[in-house]
Amino acid sequence: MITKELVELIRGSADVLKPLCGKFKHAPQEIGDWVEPEPYALAWRSKLDELATMLELQGFPVTEKQLHHIKSMLGVFGGNGTLDDLFFNADKYEAESKAVNEKLRERIGFLRNVFGEGPNYT
Repeated sequence: MITKELVELIRGSADVLKPLCGKFKHAPQEIGDWVEPEPYALAWRSKLDELATMLELQGFPVTEKQLHHIKSMLGVFGGNGTLDDLFFNADKYEAESKAVNEKLRERIGFLRNVFGEGPNYT
């Protein structure tokens, strides 16, 4: 049964999105120097972090029904609006977007393996 590994992967996926959740353009920070967060990154980061926290608080093991729900909630196997569908263009976040996309693809591959659905595809 899946235990803490799943929580670590979900929380790690949330952490991958952190660079797109708002930043200052320069250091030291000045008024008007804030770059607005990428809304999908912010929404998914919150969703993933909350899911990991709920799983930690409930304890283990995770039931088969819960795993099925988490699997469909995350959508790691594709579909519009799912985690697998998430991709960031380099408009506000230039280099960060590319790095986040690469790390997110890797995390989704790990989640697929946890759910027993094979390796990552890109």
